[in-house]
Amino acid sequence: MLRIILCLLLATAAHAAVIGVPGEQPTIQAALDASASGDTVLVERGVYQEHLISPNHGYTLMSRWPMTRDSADWLETILDGTDSGTCLRIPGTGFEWVSLQGLVVANGHGTGFPGGIHSKDSVNVEVRNLILRDHRADGQHGGESAATCMRLRVPVRNARISNLQVINTVGDTRANVTVDTDQNLWLDSLDFDGAGNAGYAGRFWSRDSLWASHVHYHDFNPSVYASNISANSFTYLRDFEINNCNGNAGTVFWFGDGHSVYRNFHIHDCVHTGTGEFQNAAIAILAADHVDIDSLIVENTTMTESDAVEIERYTNGDSNQPWGDVNHLIVRNNYAGGINADGHEYPGRIM
Repeated sequence: MLRIILCLLLATAAHAAVIGVPGEQPTIQAALDASASGDTVLVERGVYQEHLISPNHGYTLMSRWPMTRDSADWLETILDGTDSGTCLRIPGTGFEWVSLQGLVVANGHGTGFPGGIHSKDSVNVEVRNLILRDHRADGQHGGESAATCMRLRVPVRNARISNLQVINTVGDTRANVTVDTDQNLWLDSLDFDGAGNAGYAGRFWSRDSLWASHVHYHDFNPSVYASNISANSFTYLRDFEINNCNGNAGTVFWFGDGHSVYRNFHIHDCVHTGTGEFQNAAIAILAADHVDIDSLIVENTTMTESDAVEIERYTNGDSNQPWGDVNHLIVRNNYAGGINADGHEYPGRIM
């Protein structure tokens, strides 16, 4: 049965090879070096203390998890950066796909790069069933573009990311993940755990279109910047949950750009304690040129002043542009502690 499933996975690459680690090659790097375009590097359970450099062609790097659905094949196949370098760097492939499936990438410590995964070149990237855990980075520039765990930046063309869990407790205040694509970005089933995390979840952005569903942010208390998911042209966000996230230095989450569609958002049990210039900073801002919202629940939030959630429409210079739609909105059991907003604001007590 495993042979049949693996053959199906490789059906689109008639001449692709499967290179086993440690069976046919002793290390993952040796297997990548021996691979050709479209090959699969199949990694057995174990801890692999390596700092990988991808070849200049597309490939799949995976555990046996996609075939067996045995969680141990995923959770016990670990690329370990030993707190001494970036775990995986992906150079250009001529926009061939690099696919990473069923792995734990942990303990990277990059210099000028994130500790986990980095690419800023001509490639398409697929990430499926991945855990990013306990990474750090030194010497990165770029403010909001820097990241500790994973950084994919233009000219990366397209990215597909699904079943990603990020757990980072090493004390770095930067974004966990930064993903910018030149064309499209697909996100599904992302879990960002902020417990013990000094940084913030991060930024997903596309020059063209972005689709994201089943995203969960919880237990963050960021000191700088806002986590963001947006695209220049079209943004579709569905089934988002934000809970136990606190702020005191600006908006905590910012979503949307271009034409933005929001479905099934639940924001609850959050606190913002900002004062002075941050007294009207929001837990979340939902914004776009055109805003289309259906099913938004905001509950059990506490604000020092006002504006737990803001819904914004950019004017964009078009007097005929629709204002947008908000349907099925529930705001309940929230608390705003004051009415003295800055003079230039138009605050609501809660929204």
